[in-house]
Amino acid sequence: MKLLLLTLAAALPLLPARAQTTPAAPKPALAALPGPPPPAPVPLDTTGWRFAQMPRVEALDDHSGAVRFRITLNETGAVERVVTLQSTVSAAQQQLCREALERATFVRLSPTAGRSSGEYTFRFTVR
Repeated sequence: MKLLLLTLAAALPLLPARAQTTPAAPKPALAALPGPPPPAPVPLDTTGWRFAQMPRVEALDDHSGAVRFRITLNETGAVERVVTLQSTVSAAQQQLCREALERATFVRLSPTAGRSSGEYTFRFTVR
């Protein structure tokens, strides 16, 4: 019998959206993402947003993997867009993760919190 562990991690904090004038540094591979998952609730950016409740997704199969998304929030904290950046999970597992992020709600921590974007990673480990 296999033990299935589901871990969630915020890959990078959400940052205010802005135009870039220099090319972005390459992103590390999913296998290179450091450390254990952070405790819930995770602050998502320095401008004042956090998950109202951490998104939870059940594993669909017995395969380890990860999927990383870019999330864009509007000025009210509603999810505007979720884009898959990398994935080593099945298409069905990836879709469940996307839907969890699209349903996520966020809490304003700062009166100056505005439009933000950043990355979020779901990790699935089977032992």
